[in-house]
Order: sequence, then C-alpha cells, then structure tokens
Amino acid sequence: MFSVSEKVLISDNFRDLIILPNPFHDKISINAAFTNDEVLTFQLFNVNGSIILDDKKQNAIKTGIHSFQINNLDKLSNGIYFLHLIVSEQSYLIKLQKE
Repeated sequence: MFSVSEKVLISDNFRDLIILPNPFHDKISINAAFTNDEVLTFQLFNVNGSIILDDKKQNAIKTGIHSFQINNLDKLSNGIYFLHLIVSEQSYLIKLQKE
C-alpha cells in the first residue's frame, strides 16, 4: 500500500487514515478515525533503513477521530522515507516523499 500522494486505508483498527502532505516539507499530519481503543507507535525510516525518528512511547488512543503531527522535519534531506505505524499489534508502512 504505497503512494506518493494522500493515502486512505481501511483496516480493523481504524478507517480513513490520511497522511498529509505528501510530498512533505517540515511536518507530517496523521489523521485517523479509530474504531476501538488502541495503542499507537511510529517510526520514520530513510530508504537505507536507518531510523530517523522513533516514537518509543506507546500512545493510548481512544475510539474516535484523532490528529497527530510529526514536526521539525525540515532538516531531512529530500528523498523517499517510510512511515511505519504500529496500531496495537498491526503494522502499516506508508511511503512518503520529502521535498
């Protein structure tokens, strides 16, 4: 499920996952409607597989619509990155482009 544009996914854990903007410059917004109480963690990787950002804390998310931002990305080099979302025990990988 890769795209270099806005991506909408539907799963058992959430629906209407939207990652904006893509391509990004200095921040990424994550918007999702969670269908159950969940635990969310994320990592941002470069194309070499190096971890750029690792959210080690487990974010408890209640059922409902939530928005998150990943800020201060302006110092990253332009190129392709992968956002790895872990929602409870399910894993999602979204391809992003930095401009």
